[in-house]
Amino acid sequence: MILNFLVYAGVGRLCIFFLRKFPLSAMLLESVLGKGFFCDLCLGTWVYTILAIFWKINILELVFYFPGLSQLLTGAITSFLMYLFVIGWKSEFTVIEVD
Repeated sequence: MILNFLVYAGVGRLCIFFLRKFPLSAMLLESVLGKGFFCDLCLGTWVYTILAIFWKINILELVFYFPGLSQLLTGAITSFLMYLFVIGWKSEFTVIEVD
């Protein structure tokens, strides 16, 4: 279960990185979804929700299960956790040079 979740989180983070990196996918996302989906938290919610639907991952299975809502909450919670992880990683290992 934990290994599945870690692979799910890693693959989702790679999808977010590549969706934001390549200009063609960025233009497609902007034209279809608008500019509000370019932050890691917003885009991550939708990427992780789609991955949760395909991989049938539900982190709330002990509490409740509603087919659409459970995957949406799983995607939102995973996106928030990965967002906090990335912010912490960047703040710890970012080098700032002052000229």
